[in-house]
Amino acid sequence: SMEKYERLRLLGVGSCSKVYLVQDTKTGEQCVVKQIETSLSGAEREGCLREAALLKYLQHPAIVGYREVFITRSGYICLVMEFAEGGDLAGYLQLQRQGGRTALPEMQVLAWLAQLISALRYLHHRNVVHRDIKAKNTFLRSSEAEVSVGRLQLGDFGISTVLDSTGSVSSAIGTPCYASPERMRREAYGASADIWSLGVLAYELCCLRRPFEGEAFRELADRILEGSYRPVDASFSQDLRTAVSRMMTPEAEGRPLAAEIEDWPLFDDFRLR
Repeated sequence: SMEKYERLRLLGVGSCSKVYLVQDTKTGEQCVVKQIETSLSGAEREGCLREAALLKYLQHPAIVGYREVFITRSGYICLVMEFAEGGDLAGYLQLQRQGGRTALPEMQVLAWLAQLISALRYLHHRNVVHRDIKAKNTFLRSSEAEVSVGRLQLGDFGISTVLDSTGSVSSAIGTPCYASPERMRREAYGASADIWSLGVLAYELCCLRRPFEGEAFRELADRILEGSYRPVDASFSQDLRTAVSRMMTPEAEGRPLAAEIEDWPLFDDFRLR
């Protein structure tokens, strides 16, 4: 129950949830509590319990660790998760941009991509599609990212789905900037949609901007469907540039699987042991 956690501060507010940094009063460990207001629709509540059930059985160094779920006396569902001290990747990239940088070092990009690809291979092997891979849902485990390449973790499984037996889902949730062409067309999609989103995130790490931007949804959708974006800068190796464009192959069936990407020689020095 909430009794064993002391609230330290509010980290964020979502449409139906509040996220707090708390401290375990027994161990002193800092954790995150995602408190869902259950006066919401059954679907919202179900989504949250699904996230809890899913996180409980996902254990991987590059996936945010889960501790427990409970319902408070006032009827709120609370998910307790590991705390990523370094904040989310979107905040980190914003700081880099503000500092005048236009790219991250290739070694850093490769090390981080290797971690995320390992997490995706793990998920896809279990028929789980994350469906909302983006910088905001990727967390840094230490704030010393400048000193060494920190550990990244994929979080926010609120809209993840365990695939049905056909291997595809057909809802259109997700963040449009990272959404694959098939999702923009409202078609059924599978694990390859995560690979596209990871390609977009890989591009963002290289260039500190996203490949597809648009003022309005329609404009953004057109750009994604045309597949037109400024290429990754030639200061990056040809292998990395090719990797990014292969992940962003317009046809879903043309994209490599996470397990294949993980075996590319590009990642030889960075695989999670």
